[in-house]
Amino acid sequence: MTILRIDEIAASPWKNGGGVTREIAVARGDGERVLWRLSVADIARDGLFSSFEQTDRSMALLNGSGLDLTFSDPGRILPLDRRGTILRYPGAPGPLARLRAGPCRAVNFMNSKGAAPMALTVCREPEFHRSSQFILIPAVGAWLVNDGQEVVHPGSVFISRNGCSVSAAAPNGDNLAYLLA
Repeated sequence: MTILRIDEIAASPWKNGGGVTREIAVARGDGERVLWRLSVADIARDGLFSSFEQTDRSMALLNGSGLDLTFSDPGRILPLDRRGTILRYPGAPGPLARLRAGPCRAVNFMNSKGAAPMALTVCREPEFHRSSQFILIPAVGAWLVNDGQEVVHPGSVFISRNGCSVSAAAPNGDNLAYLLA
């Protein structure tokens, strides 16, 4: 069990200068090929996302007003303008990101085609149990883990390697987290 503060994870600047990535977890295969990667992106300005061949991407808003992703397909625009929505799109070609109203922060999951039977999902359940590895990223409200002994707040990440029970600190409140499992 690990709890990380997102702002304490090393930030890697993007090639286009439009933001930074904070890598939460990564799995590598032969030759250091990335099989999957979960990260948080701080997006500071409009720009073209990098292209990742043979990769499926998922993105979810943590804070800010969000962005629109414009693809090379004429007229294909995916808006990411509220928490609780997950965009799923191919990693290549990279879309053009246009911020809606200033910088934003988003969760980004990249999965090489067929590499990992995992998905990024929205969690609003007041309580759940997982018996295997998972990663929880709170967006709204605090979450209790490890039989209520630890609290995970927005701005943090919880990594469980063996599974555990999770419950919202305010079960009748407005709770939202992203779950990679």
